[in-house]
Amino acid sequence: MRLKQWIPLAVIITSHACGGDTDPMPVVPGLTLDANTLMVVTTDYETGSLDLFSTDDPTTAAINQALLPSDAALRIFGEQAIVLDRSSDSSGLTLLDANLDVVAQLRLPGCAPHDVVQLQDDRFLFSCYDDTKMRVLTLDPVVVTNGPDLAAFAVDDPDGRPEMDQLLLVGNRVFVSLQHLDMLTTWAPIRNGSVVALDAVSLTIVDTDNTTAGVQALDLPLANPYTGLTLLPDGRVAVGCQGDFVTDTTFGIAAVSPLDGSTEIVVSGTTLAGPPSFVEQANDGSWVAVVAVPDAWTPTEMRLVHGDGAGMTTLYTSPGFTLSGLAIDPQGRAYVGNRSSDATEGVWRVSLGGGSPEGPIATGLPPFELKIAP
Repeated sequence: MRLKQWIPLAVIITSHACGGDTDPMPVVPGLTLDANTLMVVTTDYETGSLDLFSTDDPTTAAINQALLPSDAALRIFGEQAIVLDRSSDSSGLTLLDANLDVVAQLRLPGCAPHDVVQLQDDRFLFSCYDDTKMRVLTLDPVVVTNGPDLAAFAVDDPDGRPEMDQLLLVGNRVFVSLQHLDMLTTWAPIRNGSVVALDAVSLTIVDTDNTTAGVQALDLPLANPYTGLTLLPDGRVAVGCQGDFVTDTTFGIAAVSPLDGSTEIVVSGTTLAGPPSFVEQANDGSWVAVVAVPDAWTPTEMRLVHGDGAGMTTLYTSPGFTLSGLAIDPQGRAYVGNRSSDATEGVWRVSLGGGSPEGPIATGLPPFELKIAP
């Protein structure tokens, strides 16, 4: 279905990332929204673009395929992708088809969408970082409505918002991470993070503790859940937490059980040696993370680390606060973006089985987020 009328956003498919010829630039043959294509959101914090690379041969590339907002996030759903404009002043979304043609653009005022999931009835559910209410989008007809109100989980937040962030659909539940930050003064967490469970059909909040009055969330043992939510092989939901950015007892990787509400620190902040900014699960059940060492305020280096039951190994390092974005392909290779303003800038690839990092793969602008279609 190709929709006809949209509220305009500053997202235009062009032949150059910064304007000029406005004719659509065709995607390189063989690059589609699938597990063989690495999609890289790039930004210099003034503007952004979208680059595509073949995971079989990274020299097969399509650079600057789309002009994106400076604070954009990318999500892939089958043969379409959604670009989220997370900035407060231009909050909205753009829907792209498999050829990266703009299918839909619309604003989500007051939302600042941080994540989106496609529900089983083809509705899209968005988290809204700047609001207490989520948003629900239907495409036929095009309607945006308010979703669940999570204000009850922000009664002790000075800004009145729970800072809802990442989403994960598992069966008949949608899980929503809440950061609980004081966005009025310090931007620091006021307490540990939590995860809210929603019924994926009715979108009503699921009470995770029937013995306590009111509707309860799943409380995490760490603060400031920051990374995407991932599903562990044992059915638990894991998230990387940045804590207060400096104290290792506040950050790490935590997991919650949707069945009994139990929580656990899967990887401690001491083991990681810094707060994680990205965490992904590999097909073999192991995990990969990007961490800032020793903290997020004054890091001496950033590391790409790989962990499993046998321990943790470092796959790649870069000095300063330079690494952003993480993806893992079906062949067990991890990709990480390096934003250094030197010869190391670009995307690096390293096998989880060992070996030297390969790169850099040059991007149009510094890499920010990496995605491979599930």
